[in-house]
Order: sequence, then structure tokens, then C-alpha cells
Amino acid sequence: MDGTSLTLSRPVDAAVMGQKVVTMDTKLAAMIAEVDAGRLTVLATCARLGISRQSYYKYRSRFDAEGVSGLIPRSRRPHRSPGGTAEPMVQLIVAARAALEAEGWDNGATSIYYRLLRDGQRPPTARTVHRVLVRAGLVQPQPGKRPRSSFRKFEFPATDEVVKFSV
Repeated sequence: MDGTSLTLSRPVDAAVMGQKVVTMDTKLAAMIAEVDAGRLTVLATCARLGISRQSYYKYRSRFDAEGVSGLIPRSRRPHRSPGGTAEPMVQLIVAARAALEAEGWDNGATSIYYRLLRDGQRPPTARTVHRVLVRAGLVQPQPGKRPRSSFRKFEFPATDEVVKFSV
């Protein structure tokens, strides 16, 4: 269940049982009306909906201010991202990638990072440069590629350190 709708079972007639889908905002609006009319308490409403009293009062204030549209679930995404890469730096990264590609050089995140350092900029880390390139749609995903850590073969520093015990 996605959390935005409730399925209520109620008999349609004696022979057939039907299911009616009621959205959560409609259910909340009906419950708030029940509390206003004095037919239900806030505690009983919260128990019936499976929400806390704090959530009830949050929805209640939204309902009073905006009506039923205030009960629709809102995005939890932040309004702004102060730690994000600044737009001028994003433009520099994209321009450096284009310049490296035009010159015939490798134009990956590490190369872009060092190119920007050489040009006197203070670029973010190579990993952040890669994220910027992905967001800009300039990187083709290659999920079949092996990670660099798998290229080095494991070796013991000294052969004397390997001891085998048989029990």
C-alpha cells in the first residue's frame, strides 16, 4: 500500500462484497468534520487513522488554512541545497570536459579535476565532478565495469607470515 489511500470493505448488498478506495485526504477531512461535530474525540480519531496527535494537529492546521488540498501529502525534498555545487562551477566542469574532448585527451572526472586545478580553479573532488557529469547527462553508465580496487592482486608482504594449521 502506498500510504495515500485506504481500502475499506463494506457490503454493497447481501450477495456481493465490494471494496471502495477512499483517499487519505478525504478520510482525514471526514474525521476532522466528525471531531468538529463532537461525534469523535481527537484521541479516537488518531487511533482510528493510526496517526499521532501531533500529526492530527498538523493536518488540522493545514485543513483550516488550505481546505482539503492542504491534506495532500507534500514533498519532503528540501527547498534549497546550500551544500550543492555552485552553478558557475558546474559550467566550468562541463566546459573543461568539452575542451579535453576537443583536444583528444581523456575527459573523465579525474582529468577534469586536474585540468581545473591547473587552470587555477578550486574544483570539488573528482567524485563530485563525476556526480555533476552524471546530473548533466554527460556520462554513459557502465555497470559491467570492474572497480579499480579489483585490479590489484592480493599478496602477502612476506612469505613467512603465511602459516597453515591442520587439525
